[in-house]
Amino acid sequence: RGFMYPGASSVVASLWKVDDEATAELMKEFYRNLLDQGMTPAQALRAAQNSIRQKPQWRAPFYWAGFTLQGEYRQTITPRPGFLSSLFNLKTVAGGALLLLLAFVPLWYRRRRRNNGSPGRAAS
Repeated sequence: RGFMYPGASSVVASLWKVDDEATAELMKEFYRNLLDQGMTPAQALRAAQNSIRQKPQWRAPFYWAGFTLQGEYRQTITPRPGFLSSLFNLKTVAGGALLLLLAFVPLWYRRRRRNNGSPGRAAS
């Protein structure tokens, strides 16, 4: 529910503590099915579970059967094309570099003044 209250339409959760390696493989299959194959979340999870259980090391239900889908199960998810390219376009990168430069120039200037002593002070 902690993910659903802020707006997640569905959540895949495990009912018991599961093996990390098997979970990583299951999630790779799940997202491949969901995003590349255009399956609904319920179809993608079921196909991922079937795929994982075909592998000898993860055949036991312990590795794949504990995952459930809660929430919207029929909605297909389509990734927005070019999302990363629009996120990291040239203007964004240049603006971020300029902000970093503006943030560090005053710090550099203060450190330089502190290390060299104040101008106009006589050394004793």
